[in-house]
Amino acid sequence: MKTFCENKLFGLNLLLGVLMVIWSGACFGQTQYNIQTSGTYEGYYEPIGAYYGYQRYATIYQYSQITAAGGDYGTITHISFEVGSSGSASIPTKIYLKETSSTELSSGTWSSKISGATLVYSSTNSYNSTGWIQFDITDFDFTSNNLMVLVESNYGGGGTSSRPYFKSLFDGDESRYWASDYSAPTGNGSSDDYQANFKCTIESGPSLSYASATYCSADSDPSPTLTGNAGAGTYSSTSGLVFADVASNTGSSTGVIDVSASSFGVYTITYTDTDASTVTFNVTIEPCQLLMTDSDFTGCEAIIKDNGGDSNYGNSRYDEIVLTPLSGVAKLVFSYFETESCCDDLSIYEDNGAS
Repeated sequence: MKTFCENKLFGLNLLLGVLMVIWSGACFGQTQYNIQTSGTYEGYYEPIGAYYGYQRYATIYQYSQITAAGGDYGTITHISFEVGSSGSASIPTKIYLKETSSTELSSGTWSSKISGATLVYSSTNSYNSTGWIQFDITDFDFTSNNLMVLVESNYGGGGTSSRPYFKSLFDGDESRYWASDYSAPTGNGSSDDYQANFKCTIESGPSLSYASATYCSADSDPSPTLTGNAGAGTYSSTSGLVFADVASNTGSSTGVIDVSASSFGVYTITYTDTDASTVTFNVTIEPCQLLMTDSDFTGCEAIIKDNGGDSNYGNSRYDEIVLTPLSGVAKLVFSYFETESCCDDLSIYEDNGAS
């Protein structure tokens, strides 16, 4: 409610009181990258299996492997493993992804390895044919370091001879496995010299953010952080938000938000790149939240509360705040007011001289 905007000053004096015053302000490209495809070895563990009833496998695909395949950081939407020999066993499988600065997998329990990882897939599958099997995972934002892939197989019992075998490559100490029959493995695992053949689909495009997702009407106008863009695109928003360079919600070249000119609400800001790819970011513009003990305020909208905030005010208080409007007509709306009738007073003064 932008109504307190005449060039006058108001002081609120509160001895003791409960007071709250309302003062009235993606399309991306997806590419599959062949990270590791040359392995021909078919082992028991890499990455899904049922040789044992309960198997675990983890490996690290280094960032250098991903860039060598033409990939880069982005949102991983699918991963693929290569079946070398088919099997009819139905295997409950979980897949986790995790960013890591490590290049080798050290000794440790399975629970310690999946700590901090994101579960991106959980289902039961059988692998009745050979070739690449693609998993449609929960999107995973891969933004730094190397990629750890962790796979949990829970066939149960003592395993089965109708298990599949997946292809892998002899490749040093990037991998580790855990395995046991009749119950989940609890040890620190064993080093595995074989890394599963692996493809992943990475969604690429610009990335957009602001320093905060919430701004009040007296905040400084925020600028966006834009990375991964192809060129100098444009910003637009749902109606009500105003960009500083165009005084409207469309056609901005800077994306700087004029918070004092924007209406209160939740907005979706869209950046459209020169290659037609888009990215969005949600921003909320809301009234400033003030206490009577805060510094004096200049602006057009705010919610003002006594020194107790949402709780009771303190004893023996004498608080004052000066509200300086920008322009227009002033209005104070009391949404809640309660004081001790014998002792407490609220005074409101109008004073062009702020004295």
